[in-house]
Amino acid sequence: MKMLRPLTFLISAVILGAGCGPSGGSSRGGTGDGSGVDPGGDLPSLSPDRFGAALSDAEVDATYQAIATRLDSLRASLPDSRAERATPLASELRQIPNVLFTHVSGDHNVTLQLRNGTPYLVLTARRPQGRAAPIESSPTPASEVVSPDQPSGLSSSEQALSGSCNGMSPADGDEELPSGDQALLIDVQSLGGEAPAAIQAALENKHYAVTTSLGSLADLRSKVKDIDVFWIGTHGGISDLNIGPQPTSPIISVFGLMTGEPIVIPCSASPDCAINRADKAALRIFPAKYAEGGPPYWAITRQFVRDYHWQFHQQSIAYLDGCSTGSSSSPAQRLREDLKRAMAGGVLGWDEESGVGGAAQVAAMFFDGVAGANLYQPATPKRRPFNAAHIYQWLKDTGRDVDSLGQAHLIYEQYSAQPLALAPSIKWMQMDEDQRKLHLFGDFGSVMGMVSIAQQSYTPTSWTAHEVVVEIGSTASGVVVAKLRGHESNRAPLSNWQGTIQETWTGSDTFGPPGPTYTASCSRLHFRADAHAYRCKPGDLVVRGDAGDGIVVVRDAVPDTQCTWTTAGERTRNQTRTIFRPPNTGQLPWYPNSRHPTQPWVFFMGRIDTGNASVITSARMTFILNYVSYFNLRQIDLITGAIYDTQSFPLFNAGTPTLSSWYPIDPTLAFPARTGIPVRGVTDHDTRTLDFNVPISGRETADTES
Repeated sequence: MKMLRPLTFLISAVILGAGCGPSGGSSRGGTGDGSGVDPGGDLPSLSPDRFGAALSDAEVDATYQAIATRLDSLRASLPDSRAERATPLASELRQIPNVLFTHVSGDHNVTLQLRNGTPYLVLTARRPQGRAAPIESSPTPASEVVSPDQPSGLSSSEQALSGSCNGMSPADGDEELPSGDQALLIDVQSLGGEAPAAIQAALENKHYAVTTSLGSLADLRSKVKDIDVFWIGTHGGISDLNIGPQPTSPIISVFGLMTGEPIVIPCSASPDCAINRADKAALRIFPAKYAEGGPPYWAITRQFVRDYHWQFHQQSIAYLDGCSTGSSSSPAQRLREDLKRAMAGGVLGWDEESGVGGAAQVAAMFFDGVAGANLYQPATPKRRPFNAAHIYQWLKDTGRDVDSLGQAHLIYEQYSAQPLALAPSIKWMQMDEDQRKLHLFGDFGSVMGMVSIAQQSYTPTSWTAHEVVVEIGSTASGVVVAKLRGHESNRAPLSNWQGTIQETWTGSDTFGPPGPTYTASCSRLHFRADAHAYRCKPGDLVVRGDAGDGIVVVRDAVPDTQCTWTTAGERTRNQTRTIFRPPNTGQLPWYPNSRHPTQPWVFFMGRIDTGNASVITSARMTFILNYVSYFNLRQIDLITGAIYDTQSFPLFNAGTPTLSSWYPIDPTLAFPARTGIPVRGVTDHDTRTLDFNVPISGRETADTES
């Protein structure tokens, strides 16, 4: 592979001092505090021609061996502090033949430069021993556990939250899903601990195609193409190096990411010797080794990213799980800028030295939260997917952005216009029975997908960033999922109530006991609503209902509701005998409550008080069953004998929208069978009783994500 690039760079820029810690400089006649800057653009080639001193492969191999031997001899006497061990290491290592310069970088790493310009990075941090301890689940923090409400006799609307979270409130900003489904997870030397397995499980839960790698140079050269999700568990460090053979030559700083490929000595024993030699001369790779032991590995620079044309889909994310990858130092910033140049939509990294176990837990929480997988330390109730910016802010607000084994903080930089989402997310749903349309509210991105209800697919009539509308029939209910290219949202339940209800009016007061009767009976009372709990932000308490106040509003019955009316009896009132004449029964067709026809009709609406609790312990409902019917009356004047035939138009209401009419229902939100329930009259004092039995199906479970 032949790679050409300009060798020009800004000399004036490289002499400016910067860094994330105490500045080092040359340990052999260098430029003092001139280290710490990566000038950007292409890195200079460190060819023997530039330094005027070629070394044979045998000489290079012998020098590498000498460095490793000297480090092993010094290991037992190294101070604990990185800052204290760096200077004596630089002093000792510069005595090795063929070493031209040694430098201590701002992050206390030591770089040796051979006479041919080749750098060799010595990482002074303590080398992790083996795999990190397994990630252990911990209890959900108390701030996220929602205690069930205690019955108080008051509607939860009187105990509502501040109201900032409700079913239709849009998120603060849009989000987009990646245009593909490719994820690449690179675990260098098992530095990721148990994080890779947790991340892979979360991504596969949302149907991403996950490729894993141990971080060989061959994989890094070829596999970082068209990536949507990228994670690498590695070690990072800054290498200061002269770009010329003179002690006064400008010094630049380069960030190195350690790979999983050990250096083969002699070089000729490696099938990749030629390409590795070319990459080393072009400053795409250089050797790196822990001061505390272990073999040397190749480290890659941002020039490797450039020349091997790493490519991300625009709405993507790159998580650099290594020391100082998110720091404000110039070399780390330039590395992230080149990932941005490769179209990464956002980058996460650590602002200083991080530990394997502590960093692994943060990565697992982040990806599990963005995917909404609920496989690692799930909240109660389980959490729906949230975008990368929301999950990062939640980690930061709750102190979870800190490496628990060190002092490092996770840093997130968003480059794309919209934050990354790994799956659509349903917050709440509203059913419009008049238009036969289900409205899904949440976060969906702008690209249209599909909706399934009880595993039956529907094509949306509209799909926008925060609302999806789908037209459905009378029988649709159950688990609702929004899906984009196989990436599924949380499972939101569209609950379904279907049963019987009957009200009987007896005119015992108007006409005297026992009085005539009028019965409105629904052999099928059918209505649907979303009563599941939801969050507006990852760490919010759960709420329910349209306004987030615990009140679930049912605006209409389903059109397949079937009701009839029946009259019976003959009674007298004052000087008039009233007789209900045939026909004494008829149909009450369904109508929405927004339209009142001039014919017999019925509509139903209600309000369910579920309470804002993660688990419903009690619930109440008030409902209005409005039915209007025409029927014939014959009124006979008992004194004169006059007969009057009329068509009456009475209106009856079962229940009223006042708090005094709340009917207790069980915690499953079903209406258990009850008969003879007294109903307060609206316009008279005649007797009214209510019978109902309305079970529920398709309500939330312990696996429902809110």
